[in-house]
Amino acid sequence: PEPPKEDESFVKIEKVESKTGTTNGKPWKAFFITTATGEKLGTFSETLADLASTYAKEGKLVRLRSKPSKKGREVVSIEDDAA
Repeated sequence: PEPPKEDESFVKIEKVESKTGTTNGKPWKAFFITTATGEKLGTFSETLADLASTYAKEGKLVRLRSKPSKKGREVVSIEDDAA
């Protein structure tokens, strides 16, 4: 089977929220990134979430790559397009 197709879009990040929980006795922390267009994407990467928070504060337009996951879309990478 083909790997799920990655999407790339240029977006402004509105906010980043985190959610914690426990599954089968294992604690987890997920982050949800909301874009200016209202799209919500998830990630388990604290690094990506921190990056997204910084870009949200700066109001920057960033290049966001995502892929389909079980629960909506998952963030693959975030880059400052000016870099």
